[in-house]
Amino acid sequence: MNNNEDTKIQESELNFYYNRKTRLERADKSVRAFYDGTAAEPPRGLFKALVHTKQSRFMLVSVILCVLVVLSLAFLTGRDNKAFFEGTDFKLSAFSFEESVYVSVKAQQKNNVDRETVSVKFSAMDKEKNILAVQENSAFSDGTPTFYRTIFTDYDIVYVQADIGINGETLTLRTRVEQK
Repeated sequence: MNNNEDTKIQESELNFYYNRKTRLERADKSVRAFYDGTAAEPPRGLFKALVHTKQSRFMLVSVILCVLVVLSLAFLTGRDNKAFFEGTDFKLSAFSFEESVYVSVKAQQKNNVDRETVSVKFSAMDKEKNILAVQENSAFSDGTPTFYRTIFTDYDIVYVQADIGINGETLTLRTRVEQK
């Protein structure tokens, strides 16, 4: 015979004893209070639940501070790729596709400005912000959205800078190249 068959106990020989009263006598005080109905009621409402204990108040204040820090950083740090200059909104964008970097400056005039010449000097930079290549572009802006575009053929380019000149004034925009 096998050893497992010798130690097998028949189901009819098993007895299961459960006495709730005996179990509750040995239970913790909080468990007995819960079953008696004398336990403290949890707070009703979201705010009361969030400030019910010292730990929950601390967590609520921590979450509020984190949200405030994130929002303040988002609103206080300006973007270098957008600007309003000489009555015109400018937006610089750049993305990499295969071995080329495509760069574009969109100029949208907000008020009626006379027809003027806009010159854009594009500078491609590496991760240490050393200038790798420079290209210039100029065109007339006549009130309609105008795009100034160029292509760089170097995949080491990480940043692109555009120096925009209107009426002897210069504006500098900078952006990071998006990888696509």
